[in-house]
This record gives sequence, structure tokens and C-alpha cells, in this order.
Amino acid sequence: MPAQPVQDHVVATANRQLAETKKLLRAPKAKGILWLASDGNLDLQPHDVWFLLSAILRKNKSDGTKQYSNIDAVIYFHPRVPATMTGVPGPVFFWFGEPRDAESPLREFIDALRTSWISYFAAATGLNVVQLEGDAPIGSARFAGSVPSLPSVSLDLSKKS
Repeated sequence: MPAQPVQDHVVATANRQLAETKKLLRAPKAKGILWLASDGNLDLQPHDVWFLLSAILRKNKSDGTKQYSNIDAVIYFHPRVPATMTGVPGPVFFWFGEPRDAESPLREFIDALRTSWISYFAAATGLNVVQLEGDAPIGSARFAGSVPSLPSVSLDLSKKS
């Protein structure tokens, strides 16, 4: 999946919603978190989504300020479709959360949310949620039953030169 639909339909939309919410609440300095819940789109694996989000949120405007400046952190999780990860037994449900700035005070808040969600989800479903830290092996995460997709090439053989 190309980055443009994720940028236009997810990140830009969330940025506008956060800006409008800050204005409505008269809280211009409030921190905005993009929550992205996945239903396990088999064409887009977790590492693809995380890579695209990271790349999009690293963009700056021509004046050097952050593009999508209302998004201060991202939380990406999947509550419905199990995944598999290398080195982790059984099906798993993951949660990735990161502030845009490594030293952000949002780190503690995101960690508390993650701990609470994992506890609740595990108790409610009896299923395993993997808590990944630092340089987690997101590249090995695959939605259960899916296979890594390979780039496709299509040729139009009807046009002869």
C-alpha cells in the first residue's frame, strides 16, 4: 500500500480532527494522540503500517516546523485479529505506542495506557497481548493466516512497440 492513502486518509484527517478538538476545547497546547486500531488488513502487515506512520510523521514543512503538528504521539494496536511473531509462542495481540519526540512527557502516559489496556484485554478475552519495548521485532509480526506480500508487476502486453 502506498504511503499517500495513509497520509491523506489517516494522518491528515487525524491532524485536522485534533486541531478542531483543541480549538473546541480552547486547549491549544493540549497533546494529540493518533490512535490507530487495525482489523488485520492482510495486504498491509504491522511493520508496513508502523514504517509508513513513522516516515509520514518525520516530515517537516518548508519552514522547518513539523508537518501534522497536532499529532504528538501514535498508538497502533489490533484488538480483533491475532498475529504471530517470531520467538513468541501462540497467537498474539500487539500494541505499539510512541511519542514523536523521544523525551516527550507523553511517554509515561502512553506506557500507563498500554499497561492498563493489556491487563483489561487479557482479562476480558483470556488472550495474550505482547508488550514490546524499544527496538521490538515488529518486522516479524504477521497477522495470523497471512503471508508476506511481494511487490507485483503488471505488464500491458496489448500495446506493442
